[in-house]
Amino acid sequence: MKKNDKASRGGARGRSKIKKDNSSDEFSRSRSRLKAVSPSDLNKKNSDRMNSTTVRKPRSHTDIRGYSIGLKMSIIFGFLVAVMVFISLLVLSSIVESSLEDEIKASGVKSTVFLSETTRIMNEVYLSNSSEEGINHDPNANRNMQIFYESVGESINTSKVGILCAAVYLYAKDKQSPYMSSFKQYSIETVSPVVEVVGGVKVERKIFKIIEKGDIKIPCFKFEKTVIDPKTKAEIGKAVVYISMSKVKEVTSKVRGITYVVAFIGAAIGLLVAYMFSQTLSKPILLLLRDIQIVSGGDFEHRTKASSKDEIGTLAKAFDRMTENLRYQQELEVESERRMVELSHAKEIQQRLLPRRIPNLRGIDLHFYYQAAKDVSGDYYDVMPVNEDHVAFLVADVSGKGIPGSMVMTEIRTILQIIRTSSLSTKKIMSRANRLIASDIKPGMFVTMMYCILNLKNNVMLVSSAGHNPLLIQRATGEYISLNPKGIALGFDKGPIFDRVIAEQKIQLYKGDRIVLYTDGIVEAMSPEREEYGDDRMDEFVKRYAKISSKDFVDKLMDELKDHQDVAEQHDDITILTFKV
Repeated sequence: MKKNDKASRGGARGRSKIKKDNSSDEFSRSRSRLKAVSPSDLNKKNSDRMNSTTVRKPRSHTDIRGYSIGLKMSIIFGFLVAVMVFISLLVLSSIVESSLEDEIKASGVKSTVFLSETTRIMNEVYLSNSSEEGINHDPNANRNMQIFYESVGESINTSKVGILCAAVYLYAKDKQSPYMSSFKQYSIETVSPVVEVVGGVKVERKIFKIIEKGDIKIPCFKFEKTVIDPKTKAEIGKAVVYISMSKVKEVTSKVRGITYVVAFIGAAIGLLVAYMFSQTLSKPILLLLRDIQIVSGGDFEHRTKASSKDEIGTLAKAFDRMTENLRYQQELEVESERRMVELSHAKEIQQRLLPRRIPNLRGIDLHFYYQAAKDVSGDYYDVMPVNEDHVAFLVADVSGKGIPGSMVMTEIRTILQIIRTSSLSTKKIMSRANRLIASDIKPGMFVTMMYCILNLKNNVMLVSSAGHNPLLIQRATGEYISLNPKGIALGFDKGPIFDRVIAEQKIQLYKGDRIVLYTDGIVEAMSPEREEYGDDRMDEFVKRYAKISSKDFVDKLMDELKDHQDVAEQHDDITILTFKV
């Protein structure tokens, strides 16, 4: 059964022949304190709070620190364009250089082959009658060939292929003897030891140094082909041609210069295009950032206008939904605070309606304990004087917790305070209380109650139960009694059935007897393993500790209950009232 403590509105409401008690004054004072914080004041306070959140001015997006997205994209895109253009033109320059070198090689090979064949033919024509010792013994032949080669060399040098020098060497007695050369004084420096053979002609990279023109150094290709005597198959000489690479270097240098210029222009164009594109991309982001800053300032009514259907537009719509949820959560928070204030006052009223101090009863050791599962509860206990010789003890439990349970509990307390002196019969008190509560209680709700009236002179106690947990009695003699007279819960029936079922039982108490009234929050307390404390444990506890003082009895029971619950949450209200005669 669920338990919720209810603060009752004490005092008689104009009923004739009923004497008002101090509870009505307490209730009136509690109601007057509530006027200090009325619902209208709360609403005004919360409204002011909501409005105050919108006065903060949002910061401009110019507060962004660091480089903007647009600038970053411009730099990266421009750099990539420049690199791509630069690499492309470098590749083109390399292709042009390679193509020009191939053209020079083709021309050099052709010139060298021509010179070699000419040398072979002229050797046959001019030296056919030479002595076996060599052509150097025939001065006329040597002179004629020299004149011929010089004319051939001049013809080659005047070509447009950039020939620096053409020379023919004829062998005589294992020595090389130049018969023709464009320059009389020159030297050769080796650039690369790699020798390439193209069409039977050896090709090497050299540095041609013209001594007679001030040691001018010119990068060139050296082409060399051996001259073979077709009759003897012997080497009779060699033809050598040097072709300048200056034009290749000149063209390559121009191409690379163009490469740098085009790369720079490409980078500039890339930066411009990237900047324009980034502006298009970053503009909606900056607008969204402005909207975020407005909302972060507290204006939850502000909405973002999605200007596109891409990811940024989707993000803007999602942000709008988030803003709407934040606004709803703020309203819930304000409402929750309002309810918490009201609940706090309800709790204060309920606490003041419960007994705040233990009554001093002659010959009775009394103690009680109450703990709500929520701020307010449906459990109720009381000790009420009926007259000079009689006192009423009761423990009640309303079905349900929270505000509804506390309201019913307050009503029950008010009714009992009014009718407590009208009879010394617990059965009659129960019947009257049921008739009054049944006409007002919400369908489905009910109240269980254990109601006792003790005669302080002879220790005779009358007991009635409205479907409540049993009354536990541990006698000083060792006898244990679980007393629970017949009865149904208050509120189930408006009168006839309840009056027929409700019973009253008389019991004689003796010195040393322990009496315990409690709600089901004790026996239904759960352990972390979902095991209830149970009736058996409760019975054993009463038997074991019946002889100690009532305060120690309650303290030990609460300690044992906490050990049983351990870390488990308290799900129901806990109330116990015990006394020893």
